[in-house]
Amino acid sequence: MSVVAITGVLLLLYAHRGKRRDDLNLKYFSQAEFGAYWPMMNIGLLKKLDAFRAALGYPVAISPAAGAIGRPIIGSDGQLGEAESSAEKSWHNYLLHGEIMAIDVMPVPPGGATPAERQRWVDVARQVGFTGIGVYPHWRPRPGLHLDVRTDRTPDNPATWAGVRNDQGKQVYVGIQQGVLA
Repeated sequence: MSVVAITGVLLLLYAHRGKRRDDLNLKYFSQAEFGAYWPMMNIGLLKKLDAFRAALGYPVAISPAAGAIGRPIIGSDGQLGEAESSAEKSWHNYLLHGEIMAIDVMPVPPGGATPAERQRWVDVARQVGFTGIGVYPHWRPRPGLHLDVRTDRTPDNPATWAGVRNDQGKQVYVGIQQGVLA
């Protein structure tokens, strides 16, 4: 069965779950922003995302990149490239986790994404209870964050990292402070 067919079947199965999300009354995000992924969104992730936006006090956009919300990668046969293999294990992968537990966002601070502001993003993400936080200072059109509610960590001990560009322009993973200061 193809990924498209599986995705279609899952959308039908998730349709009834979406009704619970409709009752969330999110203040800063709408169902339309999540598109077809809405019924698959983890409710805790949505609540924390709304709290994150409220605490920052300025807009937070969902990244326009493919896979910023959901990634339906399945069936690794050892032939996947590095990016696909990583996506298969991702907290964005609704087939693996039963729902989408991660999202990539791009805050829009009025004074720009300075190192001090990026540190504030990390601090606020911890305060609202995200259990996975990644800083990406080189994303386009602007710097952003990966935020998740992974189940193998706690808000007191979140997984943290940064994706930065090395001298050859390739994204490499480093400690979160390097991403904050980049």
